[in-house]
Amino acid sequence: MDFLIKIWVYFSDAIAPYYSFLSIVISAITLFILILYAWTNYRLWKEAKFQSELAVSPLIFVNFNNSNKLVISNLGKGAALNIQVQPYIILLTDMHKEWRLEFDMINLLKPRAELELTYKAYENGEDINKPEAKDLIYFYVTQNSKSKPLTIEYQNCLGFKFFTNVVIEKGKAKIKGIYKKTLIRWYLYRMKNIVRDKIVRVKVGITRKRLEKD
Repeated sequence: MDFLIKIWVYFSDAIAPYYSFLSIVISAITLFILILYAWTNYRLWKEAKFQSELAVSPLIFVNFNNSNKLVISNLGKGAALNIQVQPYIILLTDMHKEWRLEFDMINLLKPRAELELTYKAYENGEDINKPEAKDLIYFYVTQNSKSKPLTIEYQNCLGFKFFTNVVIEKGKAKIKGIYKKTLIRWYLYRMKNIVRDKIVRVKVGITRKRLEKD
């Protein structure tokens, strides 16, 4: 026993000058372990929260059916509420026209359900809700290789808001992105669309003036 005490006293005296340094190292290691533990718990909580949201979340998709009509579908597991497709603007540089499609709101779309998407069409601000005009819009949207995304806003039964971007190119529709709607994300997305439309409008104006001169 005395031997063990002597060894303890010896090592205590040997490391005495390093007490402050060892204390800092031990504190740093302890802090790292606590941070790692907290981060792991946060990731587990976030994954569990995501799975619970996914179980009741809708997945909205838009496409043309066999009758060339625009339909909206809910491919998710939960009902979609307050579905609003954002106005879709088509700027035709060759025809010097601006088409604007304004969609009606859908209050409820159950899982695996599908509805025809109704909308009003305008050409340079004038109403063009005629079958031939909608056929022309269908042809442009499905055959254009660089269509801009169609944006759909909706929410699930828990009140969480989402927006989905769907692109229809060469007759095929695909989901470009599914996002949880936050103020910053939505603002940045809207600003991007505004800038893009402004650039195209400038191109349309330049083309129109050039043709008028010729």
